[in-house]
Amino acid sequence: LKGVRIQSELNARLADKLEEVRDGTNPQAWWIIVLAAFAYGVLHALGPGHGKFVVGIYLASHRARILHAVCLSVWAALAQALTAIVLVLALGALFRHGLGTVLTRAADLELASYLALAAVAGWTLWSLITRRDCCDVAPRIQLRALTLSGADAEEQPPRDTYLGHAFRPVAQGLLRKRWASRRTGRVWVARQIFFTGLAVGLRPCAGALFVLISALAYGVFLTGVIATLAMAAGVALTVAAIALASLGVNRALTSRGRNESMQRARRWLALSGAGLILLFA
Repeated sequence: LKGVRIQSELNARLADKLEEVRDGTNPQAWWIIVLAAFAYGVLHALGPGHGKFVVGIYLASHRARILHAVCLSVWAALAQALTAIVLVLALGALFRHGLGTVLTRAADLELASYLALAAVAGWTLWSLITRRDCCDVAPRIQLRALTLSGADAEEQPPRDTYLGHAFRPVAQGLLRKRWASRRTGRVWVARQIFFTGLAVGLRPCAGALFVLISALAYGVFLTGVIATLAMAAGVALTVAAIALASLGVNRALTSRGRNESMQRARRWLALSGAGLILLFA
């Protein structure tokens, strides 16, 4: 109840500052709105929400890099902001609907978000079960010099020539296989990040919707858009911190043991994470 009261007071203050931006009575009002929206995004992301849960589970159960964690966090927050902007533009600006109708449509988008999460989790499970996830890495290239003696050594060409002609086709074939595996793996990870972030971002933030509707009502919609993007930056910052912590958990769980046991542990973690997201959705 206290959180709801604080949220109501913050919304009222934002509405007052939007009015000041419209009237031009306070030159600092624009910066206050943007900074308050950023702080709201940071604090709002600390509360319960399906976005942090999905991002955390995904990174705790998948082999990923720091760049992947940051990209997923930023993309999910940006997709959420863009969904709110498009929704308010479509219903508020074009059809002149109020906040109540926009919030009703946002609830429909929340259902669509959970359905999309279920679809992404199901696709991930299918990819893992059928081994289409490119978790298997191509074998490392290990070349060993062939030692000869006696007459065989005299008949063989110089070592450099032998290595260049005998081992080069094998090495090139293994390199091509390894590069192809890495390229396919990067594409798979990029798809996972894109669709997971999009599924999370289909549910717009209620605070962003309020700011956008208020800015539209006061005739300063561009200020509302900038405030929404600042709010998304705050959300991305907090979610990225959670994502990096989840990534650290994954590395701690899979950093020990032999290569085969590590691969097995990573696959079971990925299966468990996708299953949890599917059950949650």
